[in-house]
Amino acid sequence: MKNQFTIYMLLLMIAIIVSGCASPAKMENMTISSENWGQYEGSEQLKENIFVDNVSGGSGTNPLWTSEISSEDFKQALINSLADAQLLDKLSENSDYSLNAVLVEVDQPILGASMTVTTIVTYSLVNNETKEEIFYKEITAPYTAEWNDAFLGVERLRLANEGSARENIKSLIEELYDVKLE
Repeated sequence: MKNQFTIYMLLLMIAIIVSGCASPAKMENMTISSENWGQYEGSEQLKENIFVDNVSGGSGTNPLWTSEISSEDFKQALINSLADAQLLDKLSENSDYSLNAVLVEVDQPILGASMTVTTIVTYSLVNNETKEEIFYKEITAPYTAEWNDAFLGVERLRLANEGSARENIKSLIEELYDVKLE
């Protein structure tokens, strides 16, 4: 019986080592780069005139559990992406508009060969002068990391988290480009 317990413990330790430790979604892999945008196509009132105010709802990663998206990393990815899309006001105190985001849900698989993560984020754009909400949108964005993208499941999950966040931010920018202001 003692031998059997030792074998089970050894197998459990090997499984933990082989599965690896979870790492958080990386900000730079959630960012949309300027090469995706080309010429600015949005409203002139929004061009370089948005301040990213509050981002909430993210979670820190427990290395022994699963990869997560932190609010801080998502906010920085959002800032960098809006800057590359020519929507971010670099001097925030002069912005006419403030953007708030809430990571409502990050739907992740527990395991699998290919892993699909879906992020649901609500965005609110507020006119800083009138305090009127001029844009509100809940964006759902799935992304699948295929089995051959990474050997370890925890790495595929991180890649799927990053891809889903990146697609969500990309959809937001497309939506902001379509906002028509009076």
